[in-house]
Amino acid sequence: MSKHLVVFEPSGRRGYIAANSTILEAARVLGEDIESTCGGKMVCGKCIINLDKDLFARHGIELVSRSFSPPSSKELKVLSVHGLAEGSRLACQTKILGDIVVFVPAASRRAKYIVHKAGINRIVKLKPAIRKYHVEVPPAGPLHPHSDTNRLTAKLKADFNLSNLKVDVDVLYSLPGILKETGGEVTATVWMGKHIVCVQPGYAAMAFGAAIDIGTTTVAAYLCDLTNGEVIETAADLNPQIAFGADVITRISYALMQPDGLNKLNYKIISCIGNLLSTLMRKAMILPSDISEITVVGNTTMHHLFLNLDPAGLGKAPFTPVVNSSLDLKAGELGLGLGKMVNVHTLPVIAGFVGADTVGVLISEGPHKQNKNMLIIDIGTNGELVLGNRKKLMCTSCAMGPAFEGGNIKFGMRAAPGAIEKVEIDPRTLSVKFKVVDSNKWNTQQDALKATGICGSGIIDAVGQMVRAGIVKSNGGFNKSIHSDRLINTGEGPAFVIAHAGETDDSREITIGIDDIRSV
Repeated sequence: MSKHLVVFEPSGRRGYIAANSTILEAARVLGEDIESTCGGKMVCGKCIINLDKDLFARHGIELVSRSFSPPSSKELKVLSVHGLAEGSRLACQTKILGDIVVFVPAASRRAKYIVHKAGINRIVKLKPAIRKYHVEVPPAGPLHPHSDTNRLTAKLKADFNLSNLKVDVDVLYSLPGILKETGGEVTATVWMGKHIVCVQPGYAAMAFGAAIDIGTTTVAAYLCDLTNGEVIETAADLNPQIAFGADVITRISYALMQPDGLNKLNYKIISCIGNLLSTLMRKAMILPSDISEITVVGNTTMHHLFLNLDPAGLGKAPFTPVVNSSLDLKAGELGLGLGKMVNVHTLPVIAGFVGADTVGVLISEGPHKQNKNMLIIDIGTNGELVLGNRKKLMCTSCAMGPAFEGGNIKFGMRAAPGAIEKVEIDPRTLSVKFKVVDSNKWNTQQDALKATGICGSGIIDAVGQMVRAGIVKSNGGFNKSIHSDRLINTGEGPAFVIAHAGETDDSREITIGIDDIRSV
């Protein structure tokens, strides 16, 4: 199969990509972060790129029409809706037929989002699945030629009343050398009072566990001291599966429809968790061998993609998961960069879209122990609600992400730097001032401040201000009696300009139109 050179600007990423791949597919291969909330279905219109002849010339590549596929009538319609100039294309629809240079405008770059995942301290009864036991294993002798494992398990039974212990295979490989090195003084790590999963030389009191929360948009990791229950370090990052779609439905679709799609999604989340664990260990100055247990939660789709389970049942009624129950697996089986025999515990899932993360919330909040009804709302890209008490619990889920991330809004985006998050409209003059994420100043106080789009809080703020100023009537329609250069007519109907072209990154006006108001 022939390959062609693809260069992304302004990042400079480049590489050779198989012919007939889309530019979005090339971006995923080369690590270029292009926004694509719909997962490449030509719905969101967020993956806009430019094919500029000046950039081609700068890299010594000739811009010819045969270097990429022509736009379809549907793509042209999407581009016209967004008011895009000549040379603009959708990355998900443009196929690579020759060497090309692709410019990714600011509005299409998936920014480094601000991720906060601080933990909450709670008083809980400490009962870890992992415990460490310090023993001195007697040497073998002519009268007692017992095996290394028999002498270890006999000592654990004599000192701590631990019976019928099983020994994991990794321990068999390391035990002889450790006993020889220390003269028999070791610390055995025992899981659930049943399995010896690790043996360390001498006295090793430290025992750590990691808790992982896999969200549709973000992934959080917490390092816990299992001897006292304290959370000592936290880390978080965007879920890298966002490159394949912003919500669970688009990821299920990608896993089922794309060659090797499930494996690609699984690799992304396993790599992300591995990086977060490395961050935790670096911050706490501990070694991989110090982590003895991992617990993982997530909504049902994230749970399946983490375990590399077929999500087909989640994509259609009656939305059945592969498994409901909790699982105990080994880190080595999952490809996590820790000791092969480190236990990885996944909490059970409840239903197709109510997952293990909700089970974690129930354990934490305890509505099943209350006489009075308790309502729990877990706000995220995939939101869950639980209502009930000790007699009965009811749960449901809904897609909350679009409300917060500007879904179905023409200039909507996530709460990344450059996203308009606060709007004020003067009721008398209809002048607008706004703030963007990562800046405390109004645009009127900072000339260099440029907007990239508008996030969920900004949309709600803007529509509320438009109603307050009389621009939008109580029935959701525009007040046609108002005269302002900010009230314009577009091909889709009336719209109000929140940011003029000179106030945006890509010199396009950011507007709130009638369809946006209906979406809100």
